[in-house]
Formats: sequence, structure tokens, C-alpha cells
Amino acid sequence: MFSKRKCVRYCKSSPPILACPPILNKLDNQLKLCFVGRIHPIKNLQFLLELLKGLKINIAFSIIGNEEDKHYAICLSSPRGIITSKYYGDFLGGLPHDVINDILGDHHLFILPTLGENYGHAIIEALSVGRPVLISDQTPWKNLHEYHAGWELPLSDKQAWIKAIEEAASWDQGEFDKHCLGALEYARAHTKVEELVEKYREMFGG
Repeated sequence: MFSKRKCVRYCKSSPPILACPPILNKLDNQLKLCFVGRIHPIKNLQFLLELLKGLKINIAFSIIGNEEDKHYAICLSSPRGIITSKYYGDFLGGLPHDVINDILGDHHLFILPTLGENYGHAIIEALSVGRPVLISDQTPWKNLHEYHAGWELPLSDKQAWIKAIEEAASWDQGEFDKHCLGALEYARAHTKVEELVEKYREMFGG
């Protein structure tokens, strides 16, 4: 079991990486999901909400992001409007980064079915606080499963998304902790690569 708040920053680069994940209890058939992104069609929140409606899992779902596209936000009928006995949705709006990181630590899985990202800051931030991610394959972050850090899946395969969510829900404490450590290891490995690339850019003028 991880020690609470003995974690220190692993490196000075942005985003900072925790030395160990924050403690969070994990029970079978229970999952706390967190979406961080602009409320905009490109982040594809509607895809996710439709997936969750059909699942028979105890899910707590937090949505963080500014309502950048008001029409799209209205079309979603507000996450508060899709609460059922098995599903809890909470729209938290836009929040400061330090608050977001604390909230990520209180969830089991970061989820983002984006239509496309050049980088995906929220994704690496979730990994850097030791939380596995479920994202689309339209980002630079690949081979997550090799690290036990999550999944990158095609949006055309809804069954794969459902299977991944159900698998995460089935994790016991030991399995969840393994994926949290995998997320940190992935963040460390890929942060080192990014820092090396940046040094070369500085040396050779971009």
C-alpha cells in the first residue's frame, strides 16, 4: 500500500511527476472516472456519455472543463441530467491545474475519447499523478497497455471501450495499484524522451 502524502515530485519538468500515486480505495464493480477537457465537440464527450448509459457498473463520473461551445453543452443536456441509480455524473466546470491534479488523484481512471490531440496535456497530467488513462488513438500517447498504464482505442470500436471500462471496474486493490504504478512509469519514460528532444531542438535551433 502506498503511504499517504509521502510522495514527492519526481522531476522538475512540466508536468511534475509524483514519486508514488495517491492512495485510493478500489472495490470490485466500482469505478470513479474523470474527464478533463473543453466542453467542445472535438473532445467527444457525447460519445462517452452514450457509452456510460448502457453500463451496469457503479460509476462515479466527474467532468472538468470550460463550456467553450455553449450549443454543444446544451445538446448534451448537462451531465447532471443523466444521473441513474447506477451512474452518477458531476459537472465541475473549469478549475485551476493544482485543483485538477488533486481531483484526478481521487479517481481510478482518466478518460478522454478525443477526436484529435497534438499533445494532450490533460492526458500526461493524469499519468503524472499515477492514474491510468483510457483515451482514443488520436493522440501522440501510444503503447499504454505495455506499461499497464491504460488503453488507447479507436473510436470506431465501441465494444473495446466498453470492455476497457468494465475491466477497470473489475480491478481489485492490487490490480488498480499496479496500473497506477504503470501510469507513473509511462510518464517518467516519456518525459525523459521529451526532455531529450527539447535539448536537441535548442542545440540545433528548433
